[in-house]
Amino acid sequence: MARFPDLSEEPRRRAVQGYRLRRGGRREHVSGAPIARPDEPESSEQLRVGRGDAPGLREALLRRAQERPRVGRRRLHVLLRRELPGINHTRVYRIYRREGLAVRRKQRKRLAREPRVP
Repeated sequence: MARFPDLSEEPRRRAVQGYRLRRGGRREHVSGAPIARPDEPESSEQLRVGRGDAPGLREALLRRAQERPRVGRRRLHVLLRRELPGINHTRVYRIYRREGLAVRRKQRKRLAREPRVP
């Protein structure tokens, strides 16, 4: 009853007629069109902005990856944590993927096929 404190029962019913509640308490018109609510931010404005990368993390990761090409991101995270305490593994993963890093794989040794018998 607190949503429309100044309205009595009947005007309150008319105020919400033709709308349905969605998850999270959002109202939506029965036609499916969302209600324009100037007091609520747009969905693009609701995105949380991350704190960004720690200073020097990208450079340190690239340097370590170049020094040790056979080491993956998990090991690089351990090495970086010694250098930059408080580094989060998800940030290391995000930068690792963004920079296109990957462990170099050894090429498989091709075995000689048995000679054909005529």
